[in-house]
Amino acid sequence: MLQVTDQISGVTHLVVPTNSYGVLVSDDFTYIMCVFLPTILMQEQWLGACLDSKSNLRNDYKWRVQNVEYMGKIYNTVETWARWVHKQCIPFLFGVQFYMTNDAHSDASVVNQLKPLVEMHGATLCDEMPLKENYNPGSYPFHHFHMGPIFIIHAAKDHQFEQLRNDNLFTLMTIQQFIVFMLEMQVMYDPERKEPIPVKNEDFTTLHATTSGL
Repeated sequence: MLQVTDQISGVTHLVVPTNSYGVLVSDDFTYIMCVFLPTILMQEQWLGACLDSKSNLRNDYKWRVQNVEYMGKIYNTVETWARWVHKQCIPFLFGVQFYMTNDAHSDASVVNQLKPLVEMHGATLCDEMPLKENYNPGSYPFHHFHMGPIFIIHAAKDHQFEQLRNDNLFTLMTIQQFIVFMLEMQVMYDPERKEPIPVKNEDFTTLHATTSGL
């Protein structure tokens, strides 16, 4: 049964506006965040097709959104994200300590939407600026060997964290850069395949419990 709602929670299919090529074109985070949710993004034409024939409800693959254009660049990771959310045992942001400054974005609603999203993908939210001495040297996020585990999300004109840019424990980004990082969906692992050093010692238990399901 096809139902229309303005509530995203629990929704299996979400109809979004697309261009003539079926690409979701938007710089609005409310739309972009849907790429990272366990929801199938559909082109508007699917609704008309369902009215023409009920069989198109189950043949939804014909109208699924596969690409998204953000800040002028097209990313083809929509279906990759859908598969990851439904099948991947270890979350994409597992091992990330996520701290966002109060002025990271001028729209408070973006900040409020982003926080639960990163938690859903395995990051740990930090209410205060993380102190380096509380974390293990040499640690990194499980899927991101090339990045520091402490993500600092700051405003574009905020330079107070520049002294941390060359510190291997930290990764500095604006919200826009973080969104691009998520859309690119690139992973990198230790070429020697050594077990990652947890960001915090108590993460050892979590890591072993999670990987045991692989």
